[in-house]
Amino acid sequence: MENLFFAGIFFLSIYSFGDNQKSSQGIVEYKVTQATYSSVHVQNATRAQLILNFDKSEVELNIQVAFRCPEGRICAQVMPVPVSVELPIVSVKTDSCGVRVVEAQLDNRSADGELQNIEIVDPSHITCETLGLISPKATYTTSYTDHRNGQTVVNQSKMLLSLEFVRGSQKTKLEENESALSSAVLVKYVIGSGFSPNPREQTLSVDKSGRVINTIKNLRNAQVTTTQLAQFSLEGLKNLNDKIAAVPLDLKLVDENEGEPKCLDAPSSSIIVSTENREVVIAQRASCHNFVAQISSTYDLRDLMLGLVSLTY
Repeated sequence: MENLFFAGIFFLSIYSFGDNQKSSQGIVEYKVTQATYSSVHVQNATRAQLILNFDKSEVELNIQVAFRCPEGRICAQVMPVPVSVELPIVSVKTDSCGVRVVEAQLDNRSADGELQNIEIVDPSHITCETLGLISPKATYTTSYTDHRNGQTVVNQSKMLLSLEFVRGSQKTKLEENESALSSAVLVKYVIGSGFSPNPREQTLSVDKSGRVINTIKNLRNAQVTTTQLAQFSLEGLKNLNDKIAAVPLDLKLVDENEGEPKCLDAPSSSIIVSTENREVVIAQRASCHNFVAQISSTYDLRDLMLGLVSLTY
């Protein structure tokens, strides 16, 4: 079970699905955090957003495109047109955990067009036990018939998502009061940029409800961005609490690079757990040295937080 807990970053469910398209309401907005786009769908993509609008029964995918001029060419400074796809929702299947698989589709093949399909794994309303963490993701697929050879041509783009906004449920905007978030934190990974033209601090945390929260502070202009990346299941949250409970309050860190030179102004980081109303540092990176606690539970927690950082890329 522990291996499943620490490895289960992506969607894993053993529950049956039922169709509840008519009962779904509200709007869920996701930001695309990582994507592999088909060159047929978009080129030079930058920011992207996916919106589940259950009130209108449609899915909207918006992709911003960067201006690009080939080297040695003179190009008109015209902003490229964003890619915008709007498809009607044809199916909403919800498992016993509250995780929804939403399918939106538009078929224009009868008019010599293409079939467009978006499938989204939406864990924004998770309610019960699953195995591991469940991360939202989406797949955009288009297909058409090439009449010259009678073959079907399929193009596919895959996206990892992070939750930004939910309306029509108990959840609200994720730009919450920072102190309210910090008071509920079980474990956090704080990363400082060190000397940089654009200094910033990143805090990746897991709160008592099992949310994985990523907070970016721009230290130059004091701008703060907060995003929910994933949601722990009840079983995963229990395992996490058990690991934290095994961390002693008088934990001692050992310098893995003892005797080696130190450096200045380098990036630094700390992994901190909250136990018995106290914060305990279980791992640290400072002055180009790694400081660790030689206890199995702290290694597990460190590996977990290092793995969760990949969701922010």
